[in-house]
Amino acid sequence: MNQSDEGNFATILGEPHPLSMNSPPPAMTRNTIAAMSMPPLRVVAFHEAGHAVVGEVAGVECTSLTIDPDKEEGSFGHITHPDISGIFYEQMEVQMYRHGDDEWPAIRDWVDANTKSSLGGPLAEQRITGAFNWDGAAADIENISQKLLNVYGYEGPDYDEALCPVMLRDPQMGVEEEDWSQIIHRVRELWDDEVEAILTEHWDWVELVAELALKQGTLTGDQIRAARPSEDFDTDFFY
Repeated sequence: MNQSDEGNFATILGEPHPLSMNSPPPAMTRNTIAAMSMPPLRVVAFHEAGHAVVGEVAGVECTSLTIDPDKEEGSFGHITHPDISGIFYEQMEVQMYRHGDDEWPAIRDWVDANTKSSLGGPLAEQRITGAFNWDGAAADIENISQKLLNVYGYEGPDYDEALCPVMLRDPQMGVEEEDWSQIIHRVRELWDDEVEAILTEHWDWVELVAELALKQGTLTGDQIRAARPSEDFDTDFFY
């Protein structure tokens, strides 16, 4: 969706949260994401390295990283994680657990860790470019949308309306699309400080992973962990 298309949408969001001088467009949809232009490879490398390192520190194991674009998927690069298993799989597939269940805190912590990993990409990229990549962040948050909704979309103490998508209707096309811009604002409000602290503490690791990715294109999880400058912490992965 380009700027001329934005006026076709009937639903208009309120003022953006003042988290950045670089305001996002009022409606962030799949069409917007598909129209993104290819950024410099170094920017992609730091973006993916941010995902990987923040995820590893938060407890989400990275199994691979690539900065090779995938035209079919519409991605400039991506990281992968182990297949979901155990209570996390049960929650994603059949929504087995609710507030008050013994398993709920672990599921919420897992979702939060995935969210921090997703936010780590655009925040690491911002340190290189000086601007927050709202388009890239929208794509990253959309990738974990079901995780967020399976915790923060249920009624109860953890329910957060701002982490649930708004449906926008295009009257000309007669279709509805999910708008993720409000979710990005809420995600930043909740987790920016934690993710920035991780990036600051482990920036040497981010740089090493990014430079290694620029040389090799694709890295394994073992290569990412081997690039860690020090062994001053141990990570307990969720699975």
